[in-house]
Amino acid sequence: ADGITIRVPEKLTELIDEGNAMHNCVGTYVKRVASGSTIVVFIRTEDTNERLGTMEIAADGTRIIQARAAFNATLPQDVQAFVEKFKAEKIKPIGIAG
Repeated sequence: ADGITIRVPEKLTELIDEGNAMHNCVGTYVKRVASGSTIVVFIRTEDTNERLGTMEIAADGTRIIQARAAFNATLPQDVQAFVEKFKAEKIKPIGIAG
């Protein structure tokens, strides 16, 4: 899934913009993100910053809660592959014995 990246919102208002643009409810997550009870990141194309999806990650970084395309649709196959790679490389489940 080359050409795809994760972008962390710099301002809480970006969550509202994302919700409006992606027709999902992430704009209502402002308080949860502000309090640190959840993490939201944006899935974008590297070159044009096109919106591909929105992903919610558990605050402790141990699991992906949800990752959806616009209108809460399932992610396209290439974007889903990127999310799976991200999960394998960055998400560290609790209690996994080495």
